[in-house]
Amino acid sequence: MSKQKPAYLVASSFMPEGHGPLDPYGQATHPIMEKWGGEIIVAGETGQFMDHYEGDWKEGARFTLFRFPSMEHLQGFWNS
Repeated sequence: MSKQKPAYLVASSFMPEGHGPLDPYGQATHPIMEKWGGEIIVAGETGQFMDHYEGDWKEGARFTLFRFPSMEHLQGFWNS
């Protein structure tokens, strides 16, 4: 029996000035993420430090990293 490999979801978000908070979205998403075994490894915050080496990255964008037990779990979360 082979062990499942973890899968990672990399997300960036950029909220233009005047955009409302994402707290309601996060609160609604949290139980779904838990159902699929997801956890936040890096929680994007305004003003977080990043060394950016290549490509475009908007000033004020946030980087968030999620880990799931397997790609099947990640896809279940994404499609739910």
